[in-house]
Amino acid sequence: MSKGVQPAFIINLQKARLKEVENLWSKYVARGSKEKIQNNKGEWTMIGAVERNISPSPFTIYALMLETTDAVRLTTFFYELDTFVDFSKATEEKVLAIKKYLTDFAHLVQIEQVKSELEREKKSLKALEDNKKSLTKEFDKGEKNIAESRRKIEKNESEIKRIEKEIELKNSQIAQQKDVIIKLNNALGDEKKVAQKTLKNLEKEKSNLYKEKEKNSKEIDKCNADIRNGTKTQEKLQKQIEAIANEIEKQQQKINDIQSKLNAIPNPGIKL
Repeated sequence: MSKGVQPAFIINLQKARLKEVENLWSKYVARGSKEKIQNNKGEWTMIGAVERNISPSPFTIYALMLETTDAVRLTTFFYELDTFVDFSKATEEKVLAIKKYLTDFAHLVQIEQVKSELEREKKSLKALEDNKKSLTKEFDKGEKNIAESRRKIEKNESEIKRIEKEIELKNSQIAQQKDVIIKLNNALGDEKKVAQKTLKNLEKEKSNLYKEKEKNSKEIDKCNADIRNGTKTQEKLQKQIEAIANEIEKQQQKINDIQSKLNAIPNPGIKL
């Protein structure tokens, strides 16, 4: 450090990241003080730190932070009354107070870590729930489409029955009209021509009825095809929804476990 080799209190903050430790430390040591923490090339200095359990008067804390692969090593130096606190010479009460001061900070770091982890997993849960909601909406829409296709089939089948009755009636009318034409075979004037024209119109109407029936039949075929395709899609969606529901259940359990981990961390009750 800048003051030469001095007695230090060291704590390793497991799984922490340097940026988050720096941010929390700058807030933690500034509590109750009117002074601001200073950072000079990685050496953090808090002049006028306040912690009654350590000292009745404001004191100075120097800190160095080193990020490793799995932790941040926090090396601290406590300076009061023109002397660095030496754990081998200081009173037991002061050493315990400093250890608690650092342990409380370590717990705050842990709490923030687990809270961040909890938020990430909650976001993952929400993404799963949103996906399930979207698939369920798509599934419900598919069910409505299948139901609509079935209604169309019923409507077209009913229409075909009506058309078939009309065709029967038209066949009867055509047969009668043919009889009329036979009886008018030797008739004079336009009477026979009128009867033949009437027959032609009846046959045309019958032909139109067959075309209408064919149109209804094609609509039924289309609806049946839509139902078959829709049913396959629904089966796939159902499997996807069930799979996501299972993932949601696992994710919720993961969140519960993280919450339990958070609850198990001693909370110093310090607001930063």
